[in-house]
Amino acid sequence: MDEEGESYWGIFGIGLCAPLVASVVLIGLFYLAIGSGFLFALATTCIWPLTGFGLAIYSRIYESDELAEGAMASGVLGTLIGLFLVFMIVMGYARGMASFSQ
Repeated sequence: MDEEGESYWGIFGIGLCAPLVASVVLIGLFYLAIGSGFLFALATTCIWPLTGFGLAIYSRIYESDELAEGAMASGVLGTLIGLFLVFMIVMGYARGMASFSQ
């Protein structure tokens, strides 16, 4: 692989991982502040995509396109995982209510 290709993937990887690391730190602080519960579940599904898309917008305007592409991929990945978490939360709540009513 040539040097330009390695540079692209390195910057793309930084854009992919930076929102994840920042969101893990923010979610940890949020957990310490409010504990587990509905607000914590909402935060875990929203913080990673917001961080990823925010970095993508910032990078597209002020920085490099490679960083923006990695951050956009991270935002999409965070959105998909967030939707899965919302699905699991709703299904767990529904199963709990169904078993409680019987």
